[in-house]
Amino acid sequence: MDDAELQFIQALGISQQQLGELPDFMVRTERGKVRLALRSKLERIITFHDWAIITISPQDFAKMLKSFFDILDDLQKKTNC
Repeated sequence: MDDAELQFIQALGISQQQLGELPDFMVRTERGKVRLALRSKLERIITFHDWAIITISPQDFAKMLKSFFDILDDLQKKTNC
């Protein structure tokens, strides 16, 4: 297991403790980049070249989108300080 996998598993465990269940997605911001971890709930993940395709419900997409805007607002506040 490499460092990236270990960090992901640790973050997943922390998120599960905070939420009381496994999250459907996680966002991690670092200097100059944002990392997304998404769980495909309805179909298997399709990957090819640099692409990964996940499938989620419209309701989960709406929740994810709202969370992304909240994360973006928070990130902009930290950057502008």
